[in-house]
Amino acid sequence: MIHSVSPRGIYLAAREYFVVKDARFYNFNFNDAAAFGTCSHCTAPEDKGTRTSTVSNIWFDDATVTKRIKYDFPHRHIILDLDGTTTGKGPNSWATYYYKHNDWEGCDHVPDLYDGHVCDNRSQIRKLCWSSMKKANRFKNMGLKLLRYDDAFMALQNREEYLEDVDNYQTIKFQMIGSPTNGWCAPMNTGHKYKVHFG
Repeated sequence: MIHSVSPRGIYLAAREYFVVKDARFYNFNFNDAAAFGTCSHCTAPEDKGTRTSTVSNIWFDDATVTKRIKYDFPHRHIILDLDGTTTGKGPNSWATYYYKHNDWEGCDHVPDLYDGHVCDNRSQIRKLCWSSMKKANRFKNMGLKLLRYDDAFMALQNREEYLEDVDNYQTIKFQMIGSPTNGWCAPMNTGHKYKVHFG
């Protein structure tokens, strides 16, 4: 049988506090199929995403589940894994789409299996939004620029070169509508410092 579609076993909701537990997954080893998909019914450009879902007691048939998570638009969902059965990172671990500013110790970028980051419980991943900027017209349509900026991390960098290298920055697009309006939302790894600017 030739598969022409790429289903998701469970789509995580476009709302906060969605919970999945005691689920078992088989036969997601074709095309772009995945056990979990994110942000059901999120549509461009209305949705900023960045909701948090909770999972626990999840089982995967490793022989036939080759992608556990696939992030769909707007690629910002946050997954809290209460027991580590999804991420393999232990209790209270996290999964989210890959963004450069979240590339910290304790987080691994595993694109094939997880389509992004999986992080242990040394920190948390939370939704952070910027909106209602003054004067609003100065920030409209600008990208939000995020840069890793921990003291210990910066001590190892050539500061001037690091700040000037545009490849070190993560850009989050401005969105006029969605909640909150006229703003930006991003999954952020807590317990770290970031340089934030717009442009």
